Order: sequence, then structure tokens, then C-alpha cells
Amino acid sequence: MPSSKAKAKEQWINWYLDYLKEDDQAPLWVYQFTDAIGKNDQDFYQQYQDIDDLEQEIWMGFFKQTEDALLNDEHYAQFTAREKLLSFYFTFLEVLDRNRHASILMLDKGLLPAFSGGCLRRFRQSYLNFIEQLVGEAIQEQSILDRVPFTEYYKHILWLQCHFVIMYWKRDRSQDNTHTDAAIEKAVNLSFDLLGQNALDSLAGMGKFLYQTWWSK
Repeated sequence: MPSSKAKAKEQWINWYLDYLKEDDQAPLWVYQFTDAIGKNDQDFYQQYQDIDDLEQEIWMGFFKQTEDALLNDEHYAQFTAREKLLSFYFTFLEVLDRNRHASILMLDKGLLPAFSGGCLRRFRQSYLNFIEQLVGEAIQEQSILDRVPFTEYYKHILWLQCHFVIMYWKRDRSQDNTHTDAAIEKAVNLSFDLLGQNALDSLAGMGKFLYQTWWSK
């Protein structure tokens, strides 16, 4: 059973997501948020340091929801590493779609969240931990190559892929996110081929896809 502190933190998350649903811009400071919802900012500070802290907690929640959904899938454990990464992205974006407007507003606050962190800072670390384990599985099943000492950088390459997927989803206006689904498949195939042995076909296919659906618009 959740503690009273956990319930209070969850309540602030719900208030914040509701606030973002009704607004076109994320608040820059705590008082702007608490005043709008009729709450005391000192009560907020008992749970979170600032708005960034709250937003990082929200994105960690998105990661946890994704992780729980995957672990509750009876078939997930039998998936290959490539299939697990595809499942992660598809499931994660289903979670984001339930809070699309709020997620986009939080992402819009940072110019380069892949590097500066912002709302993705804690999410990034959890993703890197997840990917590190997945890379180990992929090497074991020989779907990617172990290139010591470069192997330790694989997770950072795949973080850039994750950031690409999030940013592509953010601007996708295709029906049912069909372009994002296609981008995920091509990006995952490309990364496994680049880290494996068959890079050129995947690289050419990814370049053509991006030109047709993104850069040419």
C-alpha cells in the first residue's frame, strides 16, 4: 500500500498533468503552477524541489509504466533483443499518447533534452540501464558484435536513437502515428545492423524514409 508521502507526490503529478491539459505552455516556476490550481507552494516544496524535479518524476513514471507492461507480457522474456527494443518503443509511445499534450509541453521546454537532460534526465538513466542489459543479451545471441573497447558506448548510441524516436513522435501528424511506427522499425533495424555486420542497406533505407516523411516537408 502506498505511503502517505507517495500518495501526495502522485497527487501533485495528477494536478500537474491536468494543468498542462488546459494550458499551452508548461509553467516556468512553482508559484505560477500552484497559484493556478489554488494550492500552497510550500506544500509543493514538501514533495518536489522545483518544476524540473516534478517533470523528471513524471517521465520516470512513464518509464515504469512501460517496464511494467513489458514484464507483464508473458511472451516478452522469449523475445530477441531486437524484438524487446521494438516492444519497448511501441509500448512507451502508447504511454506517451495517453498524455500527448502534456508530454510535448514538457519536451518543448528544453532545446536539446538528449544532452541537457531537462525532463528526460532520470528517464535517460533508466533507459541506459535497460539498454545496457539488452546489449548484453544481443551480444550473447550474436545479433550485434562485441567490439571492445567500443561496446561500452553502444548504450549511448542507442540513447540518441531513443531521443530521435521521441522527437519524431512529437512532430508526427500521421494517422495513428503510422510514420512513427515505421521510423521505430527502421531505426531499430539500422542500429542492430550498424552494431552487427549489415549496415549499408539499413542506412540507405533509413535515409530515404526520413527524406520522404520529414526533411522534404
